[in-house]
Amino acid sequence: MDRRRFITAGSLMALAVLGTGCAGNPVGGGGDDFIVDINNQWHVDTDADHTFFFQPTTTGEVAAASFTGNEDFAGSESQLSGSFSHEQVSFTVKRGAGDVAFSGTFTDKNTMNLTSNGSSFVLKRG
Repeated sequence: MDRRRFITAGSLMALAVLGTGCAGNPVGGGGDDFIVDINNQWHVDTDADHTFFFQPTTTGEVAAASFTGNEDFAGSESQLSGSFSHEQVSFTVKRGAGDVAFSGTFTDKNTMNLTSNGSSFVLKRG
């Protein structure tokens, strides 16, 4: 084998391997290898007082799990339940005025883009 071809092939292989371990594990195009530990408090990026706490049934970094938890919104605490699979997440909050559905995607291990009742917002871990 030509030494230049071997180096080129080896360089391409190294780049492919290094490219799979990006910091923060960004999501994009399929995400079958996306894992996350959702167990934490999360807050709306524009309102630190609007928080969610998720407690998964499976702990640690996993590709999918169901979870329960609570939302603290406008001084009221409401129970929630939902699930995620890879980058897709959905849950329902049982507020006093009725159930509110949320759905969206993880953009990385610390950020979710969600929609609810036609509004979009971002949740951040911590």
